[in-house]
Amino acid sequence: MKVAIMGAGLAGLACSVVLEQYGIVPDIYEAQYKIGARFTNGEAIMNILDYPIEDCFSYLAHQYKVELEPINALKSLVIHGPKDSALITGELGYITARGNHPKALEVQLGDISKAPVFNNNFFTTDDLKDKYDVVVVATGNSNEPKRQQTWETDIVANIIGASIRGHFNPHQAEVWFNDCYAPQGYCFLLPYHSHVASLCLAVPGTEGVDLEVLWQKFLAGLDWEFSIKDTFTLHSFEIGRNKSLVTENLVFIGHAGGFVMPFLGFGQFTSMLSGFEAAIAIANSNLQSYIDAMQPLIESYYPSLKMRRVLAGMDNHKYNLVIKILQNKYANTVFSKFPLPVLKAAAAVLDPFTSINPELH
Repeated sequence: MKVAIMGAGLAGLACSVVLEQYGIVPDIYEAQYKIGARFTNGEAIMNILDYPIEDCFSYLAHQYKVELEPINALKSLVIHGPKDSALITGELGYITARGNHPKALEVQLGDISKAPVFNNNFFTTDDLKDKYDVVVVATGNSNEPKRQQTWETDIVANIIGASIRGHFNPHQAEVWFNDCYAPQGYCFLLPYHSHVASLCLAVPGTEGVDLEVLWQKFLAGLDWEFSIKDTFTLHSFEIGRNKSLVTENLVFIGHAGGFVMPFLGFGQFTSMLSGFEAAIAIANSNLQSYIDAMQPLIESYYPSLKMRRVLAGMDNHKYNLVIKILQNKYANTVFSKFPLPVLKAAAAVLDPFTSINPELH
């Protein structure tokens, strides 16, 4: 069987690794000059958002025989509101590296895979679909699904961030909710070294968003010393759904498959899952089984989207109320043990009472 994979990111390389377990060595076509050729940043795989899976990396090793290493275990999360902060502790997940870093997840997958990677290639599905039995679309964006008219955008986000130097707890992440500098969005800090961290601001919208102004307001409010190593921006980053995961001999995975979750934009774990399951389906010549395997993730997308819309309807007064609730010891304990059910219940209750950002429709 001849298989092509468009994209050497998390989903594409995950697919390749499992295909190789079945004796199928795909051809991988990558637009960049090498695997991981993007800005270096820290990201998170949050066990608390992948409930009931308790340990995502153990799950991947057990279920798919793929062993990957995070940078650090995530043991605490500080949630900052406009006035106060709350601390969540526990086995919350992992901090990972992405991009041009030796322990970046895509670099680790690339080291495991033995498939040839053809860099600096900008092929479309039209260029490949007649030359291969199956073409896996793992481009990390919505371009190909749009060409196939199967994409539906739910969120358009603008992101600005930086790698910063300072002194950090490598097991602790921080998130900020404040309309003054992140209207209907959020900011976060993820250390991937005790002296280096990713600091990002993400807000919805397609027009009239002055990221630099918001960014400077956010930086001005931080009360600890740091220096900026490098910065990056992403404009009009689309999160949405692919209404057809399989079209003829095309299989869509990762971001192209719609597996970036809308709530906080998490997509590492879900993207890898889509790649692994697509590989199993291809190896067994049963593409319908990929669609079936992805149904739980597809169904989890909608509560995540609702939670994102609730977040977009929040204001500083509501943020302060949430922080006060999380400061309660009992509420904190319940949230740390059963976060996703709590978030889903909260979204269902709050949804009718929050104003909805039209950018999210």
